[in-house]
Parts: sequence; structure tokens; C-alpha cells
Amino acid sequence: MGKKRILITGANKARGIGIETLRLFLQAEYEAVVIARDFSKFEFIDNPNVKAISYNLNNLNGISGLVKQIGHVDVLVNNSGLNNFTHYSEYRQEQLSEILNVNLLAPYELIRAVIYQWKKENSSYGRIVNVSSEAAEHGNKDVWYGATKAALSNITKSFYLLEKKNGLIINAVEPGVIDSNWYKDVPWRKEIVENAKNNNQVIQPESVAETIFWLGTSSPEGINGSIIPVQAGK
Repeated sequence: MGKKRILITGANKARGIGIETLRLFLQAEYEAVVIARDFSKFEFIDNPNVKAISYNLNNLNGISGLVKQIGHVDVLVNNSGLNNFTHYSEYRQEQLSEILNVNLLAPYELIRAVIYQWKKENSSYGRIVNVSSEAAEHGNKDVWYGATKAALSNITKSFYLLEKKNGLIINAVEPGVIDSNWYKDVPWRKEIVENAKNNNQVIQPESVAETIFWLGTSSPEGINGSIIPVQAGK
């Protein structure tokens, strides 16, 4: 029996939820397929257990074919996300299209394609973990970021209702403020993170990754269709 395989999107950054999640699965001797736009600074580019696929998730039409080429996976982690940090009065149509595609429609297409693959293989359903955000519950200064993350949490519940009878285990995490570098050039986002740090409310990406790994591997089957908030400890 070969190694289990994880398909994860957006795990190419030097620091963040995706790369730390990938690290845990590799330590557990999984093979990994990583989908991202840019692998120029990817830590695991030479790892023989990692296949890096350069792909823009804004291209929805190619996703089903891509999953077919990848073949069997045991775990799907929809980690990619986009925040335009744009006020609603300044949103351009192309920005709206891209954030809808990357944050919502691409995860939907990946879920649908992976489920189709499992059905075609007549194999046991695997596990899916969607990375949403606390913005799904509380909103965000980028209106469409909060809206797409809320929708991602909702489709997690919907796929659970539709496919639980077939053995699908699907959950989502909703992290709070993450300690990473993605906010550094955005003043209002930097202010949020600095305030969170001052109040000990910043989450390390490793904490979110541990939750995703648990949901993707060994969490009880009764935890299904669940939205798991991940907040900073004291």
C-alpha cells in the first residue's frame, strides 16, 4: 500500500498556515501535491514527496482537468485565500471576480472534482478541510473577503449534508488574526495585527496547521460539517 496523498492549495509562502500544514503532513509521511501561482521561494521544492503545480485558481475552467491529472488524493485542504484590502467604494470588477473565484468558486470546484474522483475510483471518501476566517462571523474591512469566507463556511456545511451518507468528512477552520507577513504593506491591517499582539490575541500559523492536520487525519468522524474557530490562547 502506497503513501497517502494530500492536495493543498497556497502552501508556497515562507511563513503561513499552508506551509506549516504541509510540514505536518510531510512529517507524517504523506505525499503532497501543492497548487500555487509562484514557487520561487518554496521551501520544499526539492522534496521528492512534494509535487508543485503552478496554477492560477482564478482559472476555474481548468480545475476539474487538473484534479483528474493529479489522480487519487486522500485529503484536500483548501488553503488559498485572497484579501484585496480594498474599501467597497473602490472595488473594481476584476478585483471582485478574482476574490470570488479564489476564495469561493475554486474551493467549490476542487471539492466537486475530488468527490467525483472518489466516486469514479469507487474508493472510500477522504477528508476535506476548508480554511475560512473569523471574518466569516464578524465581517471585514474588505467586504468581499468576509462575504466569500462566510460562503466557504456555508458550503462546508452544505457538502456535509449532501455527501455524509457516502462517508465524506468535511470541516472548516475559522482562524483569527494570524502572525504572518502578509499584512505588512497594508496600514489598517498592520494596525489590527499590532493591536492583537498587544492584547495577546495573535495566533501562530502552527496552531491553525495542527488543527487542520487533526481534522484531515484523526479527528473523530462525528466531527463533521463543523466550523472550528481557532483563537489565540492566553
